[in-house]
Amino acid sequence: MGRSQRHLEEIQGVNSAGEASGVELSISAPTEGAQTNPVTLGATAFNAYGLDVSNTVRWHSDVDGPLGIGAGDVTLTAGAHTITASHSGVEATAAITVS
Repeated sequence: MGRSQRHLEEIQGVNSAGEASGVELSISAPTEGAQTNPVTLGATAFNAYGLDVSNTVRWHSDVDGPLGIGAGDVTLTAGAHTITASHSGVEATAAITVS
């Protein structure tokens, strides 16, 4: 805890059974700005039923490509990155520079 929650986005829709569906997603790490390796990835995601689906968030770097699924540490190429967390069509991003 203690990390700021940024980039909160929400999508609400209807699934094939006519039930409300959607995802709330926020990135808790990495923080914007300068980072050193390894970079810790962390996000919080809840589906429309309030279930925690954070362990299925996919991570991507515009420089290094796919980074994996769920929270964890990754080593990134030095330079500027846009890190994207995504789940069920909802995305949140953080701009970082790795030294």
